[in-house]
Amino acid sequence: MGQQKFFWTDELDKVIRDMALKSHSSSQVAEYINEHHPFPNHAVTRNSVIGRANRIGVHFSLKKVKPKKEKLPDGGVARPIRKQLCSIVDKFDAAHAGGKIDFWSLKTSSCRFGTGDGLDNIRFCGKKKRADSSYCEEHHKIVYIRPRNWG
Repeated sequence: MGQQKFFWTDELDKVIRDMALKSHSSSQVAEYINEHHPFPNHAVTRNSVIGRANRIGVHFSLKKVKPKKEKLPDGGVARPIRKQLCSIVDKFDAAHAGGKIDFWSLKTSSCRFGTGDGLDNIRFCGKKKRADSSYCEEHHKIVYIRPRNWG
């Protein structure tokens, strides 16, 4: 007649507790429940697992995950992004130390990449910016990071 309602059972609560203790994520728990304890016309979601876990006093631990090192096309391994950005900025600053301008000297075609140690000391690159960006070619590479393919 009508759609059956989904009810959390003691067995499913035990699954949540056990998997949380083994450091599984809420998404993994939902996937496991859907595969091993299917309920007609209902799929258990990550959010429903989180909600149920909170109601029964179970918390999923946030474990620190080391970032995977990406292999570069030339065979090298990418360093963490922060180190990459710092080294790029340092190299750029050293190479273009004399070419920085103040806010009032910026033109509509000037790169807006700013550096400085306070509001009064901000200087801008001032080089010709890319047509699709507020930054020159070099600073565009620093500011815009290619999105990862999460699929």
